[in-house]
Amino acid sequence: MNHSLAIARQQIEVILEHWDAVCADAQLSEVDRELMWRRQFLNPFAFEGAPAELAVLLH
Repeated sequence: MNHSLAIARQQIEVILEHWDAVCADAQLSEVDRELMWRRQFLNPFAFEGAPAELAVLLH
């Protein structure tokens, strides 16, 4: 895996791992969490054409 893919993979994994805790710390409502998730953060359309090893992390 090249360096740029490794960085992208790590960023995706960190977001997935810490999303709930960060939202709780920010005191986001469930509505706000849902509005941001998969829209502002990890929007699937941003990964169209991305290497499969990154896209698979989103499922």
